[in-house]
Amino acid sequence: MACKSPGPTSAQPISSNGPTASKAACTYPSQLHSPSPQVNKAGRGASAPALSAGDVPECSVDLRARGTALPGVRDVLKAVSVREGWISSVLTGNIAANARVKLSAFELDPLLDLSVGAYGEDAVQRPDLVAVARSRVHQLRGVRGVPVVLVGDTPRDVEAALSTGSGIIAVASGIHSEEELTAAEAPVVLPDLSDTAGLLEILAGFARW
Repeated sequence: MACKSPGPTSAQPISSNGPTASKAACTYPSQLHSPSPQVNKAGRGASAPALSAGDVPECSVDLRARGTALPGVRDVLKAVSVREGWISSVLTGNIAANARVKLSAFELDPLLDLSVGAYGEDAVQRPDLVAVARSRVHQLRGVRGVPVVLVGDTPRDVEAALSTGSGIIAVASGIHSEEELTAAEAPVVLPDLSDTAGLLEILAGFARW
């Protein structure tokens, strides 16, 4: 979840190019269900210290070799990070350790407040992950009752947002087209994240809910 809270708590930022495994390189929940084999091997059942001590460097190198952050995502996250009251985090079906590996591989983790994110070990259903993230933003940052905005690339992301009263910005950066995301009733559908100013304006609109 790229969470933004001025307001908006939003959902995901990134992905990558290349084969399906490397498409998990960052944070779209749909793609994080299919992580790189190396990350899977290291992450499932392993502790974060074990990952840091051993497999993380190898995984990060593999991810950087096979994938890349989506165009515009770094600029968007940087812009959000300096907005007072806005919080960016991650909502994903992947376990937290794997998510950190993938984000750190592209040096995106410093731009996200990962402590308030929601991960695969927290819940199975995406709407439940939204509730987890909301709760953490309240408990850890003292923010409550603010708009939540998910940024996702699948109809399931759209459904999770609509079913939890969250905003949704659908991005046709994955396997689903703009037409499919529109058919899923996403009110905002973008071809990519390259228009930083335009995306910030949309997020600000959600913040005025």
